[in-house]
Amino acid sequence: MVINGVYDAPSVGRTVYCNHQHLTAIPTNIPGNTTQLNLHANNLSVVPHDAFEQHDQLSLVYLHSNNIVAIEDGAFSGLTNLMYLYLSENKLTQLTAGTFGGLNNLVYLFLDNNFIGNMEGGTFSILTNLVFLHLRYNNLTALHNDTFKGPSRLNSLYLSGNCISHIAPGAFTGLQALRYLYLDNNCLTELPKASFEILSGLYRLELSSNPILTLPDESFKNMNLLKYLLMEDMALSKIENKAFVGLNDLKYVFLQNNNLVTLDPEVFRPLKRVQELELNNNQVRTMAR
Repeated sequence: MVINGVYDAPSVGRTVYCNHQHLTAIPTNIPGNTTQLNLHANNLSVVPHDAFEQHDQLSLVYLHSNNIVAIEDGAFSGLTNLMYLYLSENKLTQLTAGTFGGLNNLVYLFLDNNFIGNMEGGTFSILTNLVFLHLRYNNLTALHNDTFKGPSRLNSLYLSGNCISHIAPGAFTGLQALRYLYLDNNCLTELPKASFEILSGLYRLELSSNPILTLPDESFKNMNLLKYLLMEDMALSKIENKAFVGLNDLKYVFLQNNNLVTLDPEVFRPLKRVQELELNNNQVRTMAR
């Protein structure tokens, strides 16, 4: 029951459940010792300034599947112990440098299935402990030099299902800890070689379902630790002879459903440790010499 914005929420231990209650505002009577708060599947439209200022013991907040269109700067101030924040399946269109202020210890951030098309420079700069960032299925078209400035511990970056057509050379600067990068189902027409050069610790790279036609020489320069490379469904028609130079540890290469016709044997020579090479559903007839 909600009376004057106060919801009598059921709780188990230090977890409070306010999900599926048609709430239009965040309740004001959440116990101060709550560690997990479930607000998903309501009718929230705005997360106001200082919405959680008295809840510094929260470690997890579910806000997904609402109708949130705006997060006011300072909305999460005070959540110094928050580690998990779920904001997927809302109606967010932009993020600012103040959106995540106060979330110094955040580790997991879920922003999938929104309408985010603009992320102000420094949006993630306060999130120095962030490890997993989910931005799948939004409206992003470009990644700028300061887009991911700050989260130096980031391990996994999920950008699938946007329409990213441009990645600035310094877009991933500072992400030396990045191991998993998902860029599949975007609008890249060229491989962003300069952007990838700093990702020397990358373990898995997914590029499938981008309209990339050619892999130029040294496409993956400095990616010495890469193990998985997925480039399916790209209409790829040409791979330059030195495209894979430097991929000494690459084990799995997926090139199915492309338009490859002729391949020079030199193309795969640098792949000394490859265990699986998938070329199904291409038109390869000859290995050029």
